[in-house]
Amino acid sequence: MGQNMSKAKIATLNRQSKKSNRKQGRQVWVVMHYEVLGPRRRPYFDALQFHVASSLKGAETWIRSVGVESHSWWQVHPYIIDDQSGEEGDQIVYFSYRGKRLAAAPQKRALAAYDKLPASRFKGWG
Repeated sequence: MGQNMSKAKIATLNRQSKKSNRKQGRQVWVVMHYEVLGPRRRPYFDALQFHVASSLKGAETWIRSVGVESHSWWQVHPYIIDDQSGEEGDQIVYFSYRGKRLAAAPQKRALAAYDKLPASRFKGWG
């Protein structure tokens, strides 16, 4: 599992995003929810955009207000509105399912949590 990202690092990301806003246009922070899905024999990672915030702090506040399953995590990245390149920003921040900042996506932890789900959750799956 990843380590916590320091408050100083988050402050630096916020400053960089504000500077980038002025140079390139309006920046937003896209909140992606990742989780393990599928039958136990063949689990896979699925992702869905859940929220868009005007700041990293706003995204973090929103994440902490939402309850999700233990076999999931959050990824937040900046995106410039109407940018024609279609590229995501390179400032990616990960959060646990409880909203704790992480250094990397907790894929192994999510798979372990998925393996602990009761068998009744998988009835009717292939």
